[in-house]
Amino acid sequence: MARNADMVRSGEEALHNQENQETQENQETANQAGTFTGIPNIDQPRGRAMYDFPVFSQISHEIAIMADVVDQVNRISDYISGRPITQPQQQPQTAPPPQQGQPGAPQQAPQQAPQQAPQQAPVAEPAPAVDQPSEEEMEFIYEELYEFVEGVMSAAQEGRPFSVEPGFVLISRAIDAPTATDVLYRRTIYTRESGDDHGFSTSVVLHSVNVAIYALKIGEGLGYNRNQLIDLGVSGLLHDVGMVTLPSDLFSKGRFSQNDIDTLQQHPARGRDILTQLGEDYRWLSEVAHQEHEREDGSGYPQQLTGNQIHEYAKIIGVADIYAGLTRTRPDRNGMLPFEAVKEILQTRKQEFDPRVVRVLLKTLSAFPVGSLVKLNSGAIGRVVDTDIDSPLRPVIAILFDPEGRPVQEAREIRLRENPILHITDTVTPEETGACRF
Repeated sequence: MARNADMVRSGEEALHNQENQETQENQETANQAGTFTGIPNIDQPRGRAMYDFPVFSQISHEIAIMADVVDQVNRISDYISGRPITQPQQQPQTAPPPQQGQPGAPQQAPQQAPQQAPQQAPVAEPAPAVDQPSEEEMEFIYEELYEFVEGVMSAAQEGRPFSVEPGFVLISRAIDAPTATDVLYRRTIYTRESGDDHGFSTSVVLHSVNVAIYALKIGEGLGYNRNQLIDLGVSGLLHDVGMVTLPSDLFSKGRFSQNDIDTLQQHPARGRDILTQLGEDYRWLSEVAHQEHEREDGSGYPQQLTGNQIHEYAKIIGVADIYAGLTRTRPDRNGMLPFEAVKEILQTRKQEFDPRVVRVLLKTLSAFPVGSLVKLNSGAIGRVVDTDIDSPLRPVIAILFDPEGRPVQEAREIRLRENPILHITDTVTPEETGACRF
């Protein structure tokens, strides 16, 4: 599948790569694919000049240009903030263009102004045109991502050829719908393991899906364009493919011996060898898999690369990999809460990662996502309904169950910022709330 993220594939930085040419290329790709992927085309008719007077014509033309610029800035701001994107304001065109220069045309403008307001409502309505993904839809995509990784791992283990094309399609679906990555992020924090599930399927397959989702959230925070996000997501799905060459009992062990550690550290090179068989078009995939355990300060493996020697995708996936490991609940321990995992990374491993990536990690993955279910130290269970920019770790909670596990009869919201005694102690799955009777 032809991609457009060649600059990042070569290992160059792209944290601020938002050139107009890329935006135009991404829009063309979106138009061909039939999916929303960026800020819509903002072409508008120019020439709202009063042709009877040259001076007025020039002034009107400049004002029209400024109006377009302001409109475009507002729409870009809406897109970045996640607000519905309003359509460009249409100009009155009741008078045919050939007649605009004739006497009487200027007198028609005041007559059209009161008609513009009622016409704008239906034009702005299509803003929510791109459907918000449901939990069920995202659950289905999550399962498909799992099946894709599982299929690739199985083929690689048996030495059979495999295609990565479905991975690009699935990741594109995961990022094309508004807030889809937020919904998938909530899905990852609900992940629970049982003793029966512990092993390769959760240690590698499930882990790889979660790493891809965390990497997408970080990539969005870095301002990646659509193609870069897709490539980054696929890199996350396949970063641990080399694990299939390791002894199966390694994944069910509690503590590793030094020999186990030495064996484990062979998987980046083996993953590179597996992905190299995909051909030159996917050379960047093999590089990312080979470098995802390299660290900014040279303390990683297998080559002890530093700084700009490390592929940018590998830097992001390296952080996402650590975060996924810390937040994943296992039979022998509960996973850390999001802010606890970020705190652990900042306190013990901050020097190992690119400061820009760590800043975005703190901003995007430390807080509880809107819609997630949490338990308070009082015993009450609620849903996060809003976040506080100044206090991201103390969101607004809509209480669903009281401390005794009984459903609340009246809607009640608690702003944790205004209630210092209360704090979040754990995340709760939807299934647990359904059976919640404490």
